[in-house]
Amino acid sequence: MFATEKPNDKTDDEWTLLHRQLSAVGIKFDDEIQGLFPLGSLPGSWETFRMSLSNSAVDGVLSMNLVKRNILNEEMRRESQDSPSQSKVLVTESS
Repeated sequence: MFATEKPNDKTDDEWTLLHRQLSAVGIKFDDEIQGLFPLGSLPGSWETFRMSLSNSAVDGVLSMNLVKRNILNEEMRRESQDSPSQSKVLVTESS
């Protein structure tokens, strides 16, 4: 089982650079390993998302497509919450 986070002694830039260097010399990564790289490079504010996605993975497998799709969805969700034009509606029921 592989860790879903970068090693503590690596910065995000170092982790990304390592991935690029290994890819440049022809080292191929399985789809599951490729899916771990973007998760490991997310900022700390994404920790809840990272854990939620990791815990919901079928058989613990996070493919690159699954990770990319969920990161894009989460980014859109976060952007919509920060939008000043977003209207908030309070719905109440009368008894």
